[in-house]
Amino acid sequence: MERLTKEFLVKEYILNKKSMRKIEEEFGIDRRRIARNIKKLKIKQRTHSEATSITNARWKKEVRVINKTYFCIDCGKKIHWSSALYGNKRCMKCAQIERRKNSLYNKKYYCIDCNKEIHCHTAISGGHRCSSCATKEQMKNPENHYNWQGGKSFEPYPLGWTRTYKEQIRYRDGYKCQICGCHEVECKNKLHVHHIDYNKSNLKEENLISLCNSCHVKTNYNREKWEKYFDKIMRRN
Repeated sequence: MERLTKEFLVKEYILNKKSMRKIEEEFGIDRRRIARNIKKLKIKQRTHSEATSITNARWKKEVRVINKTYFCIDCGKKIHWSSALYGNKRCMKCAQIERRKNSLYNKKYYCIDCNKEIHCHTAISGGHRCSSCATKEQMKNPENHYNWQGGKSFEPYPLGWTRTYKEQIRYRDGYKCQICGCHEVECKNKLHVHHIDYNKSNLKEENLISLCNSCHVKTNYNREKWEKYFDKIMRRN
């Protein structure tokens, strides 16, 4: 192996106009090491455009490396030049398969409570429990949940909270979700009737609004934002 002296690099890189890749192939020196030494010895480095368009002995421009066609080494699918030159020479799908050959992802993992098989990410980065066991564990002490509101959800509804009254609210809103506009016919379940101020005992019509299931879940977070949003809607109506 040649020593990366200034004389050697000037001769091969500047005078002979060889690319770092060419020097790597001929002398078996890693091109990243060549680049570091060129910078360290303050040798003027060619731009990518200059490096890929150097003329040969017949004064014909070489084909630029970014204009060549490259293929995945596993499946033969066409890939981007940067993946071929600087990456692992694989398409995204084959690269993902190669990463998953890691022993951590090949193992089978089981829930520590019910022994049910779980996803590797749950075992490696999660709580080592399946979804049902994780919910049960959380419900043992719900006060630890970040969205705990003092147990409001366990409080009973007042006597006026009937199916007929909720149906009146849905009829008033045209049987449409007031956030996404989805009609009740398109939903799997009936529209939910949401309390704008999150107070179960307030059954005034202006405090109730119809929402689909997915939109109703969103309103459990950023409650102040949703209160202002629904107030604007009710004022328009």
